[in-house]
Amino acid sequence: MSIFSEKHDIFRKNVQRFVASEINPHMGKWERDEYFPAELMPKLGDMGCLGITFPEEYGGAGEDWIMSLVFHEELARSTGMGIPISITAHTDMSLPHLARLGTAEQKKRYLAPAIRGEKLAGVWVTEPYCGSDVAAIKTTAHRSGDHYIVNGSKQFSTNALKGDFGIMLVRTGEADSGHRGLTMLIVETSTPGFKAAPIRKMALRSGDTGTIYLDNVRVPVENRLDEENRGFYNQMVGFERERLSLAATAVGSVQVALDEAVSYARERKAFGRPIGKFQVITHRLVDIAVKLEAARQLMYRAVEMFCDGVEGKQDAATKKMCYMAKLFATDVAQELVSSAAQVFGGSVVDDDLIVSRLYRDIRIGTLGGGTSEIMKNIIGGLMGL
Repeated sequence: MSIFSEKHDIFRKNVQRFVASEINPHMGKWERDEYFPAELMPKLGDMGCLGITFPEEYGGAGEDWIMSLVFHEELARSTGMGIPISITAHTDMSLPHLARLGTAEQKKRYLAPAIRGEKLAGVWVTEPYCGSDVAAIKTTAHRSGDHYIVNGSKQFSTNALKGDFGIMLVRTGEADSGHRGLTMLIVETSTPGFKAAPIRKMALRSGDTGTIYLDNVRVPVENRLDEENRGFYNQMVGFERERLSLAATAVGSVQVALDEAVSYARERKAFGRPIGKFQVITHRLVDIAVKLEAARQLMYRAVEMFCDGVEGKQDAATKKMCYMAKLFATDVAQELVSSAAQVFGGSVVDDDLIVSRLYRDIRIGTLGGGTSEIMKNIIGGLMGL
């Protein structure tokens, strides 16, 4: 049974047209220039793509996450993952915290313009020596009157360079307070003492990724999300939607790689006939298609269960399915994109080939948004192990 209706199909076609006309013709240049086109955001805002699940009073559409799934699937048809990952960080990693925890004033000041695409948001948790172990965060925020004074650094921070603000996890408790001493702050990039430096990357070259340095950055107390020292718990809530969005990006990227490989197999000739007529190539492409469909259907089932519940209050079975979808989709994506690249033979070394770009980009899937190892730990726990 399909989880999609006619309204989803109409929206899908609109996003398809946008990707085909506004993103893919320019992707090669953006990749070479390591340029994130932030100018796309207001256009996506006008299309209603940036606030799909958020309240209508702040400019959102009030839809469920199935509509978001459509957006992420089609956005992933971009011939590279850098731009989809940066946009996903905005829509499904940063803004949900504002929508769920923000005060009316915070939503008016940050959420509403972000939904319109007038402000670009990021979520900044990872540090140079702290990735999966979120409770080990060292960036400090000491209260001084009606401000927090923030010092430290953040690593691999999406939308740090062109972003207008980000949701940052900082330590407000004692150094040894672990997960009990973390707080979420809305930090504006224009604040004195905030500096972001680009990272030269193997992949996601058209995405916005940087290292953040914080030197006595003064953040108003009114920019705190929820209570002090509740940040760890708030960060954990909402991981299901983040991981589903990453699964959708992986599935969409594999579909692009498969389409490219099939097209090449039809056109490329060897020994007097298209290489797609050789059984070894046909079987390779069929194997990709079968495993891709398995990943897609697992993801669809996870999304269906996710939408049947209440976000932030999902039952164990739903959480397990969401984490399984992310684990399987991102793990198998590496295998499948690599297999698609094999069809191109030696020409795959051409850095401008779409499949070569995806071969680089797909590697982030098993690392970002929770490593595959962490996914297995969580799934194991949900299984009672």
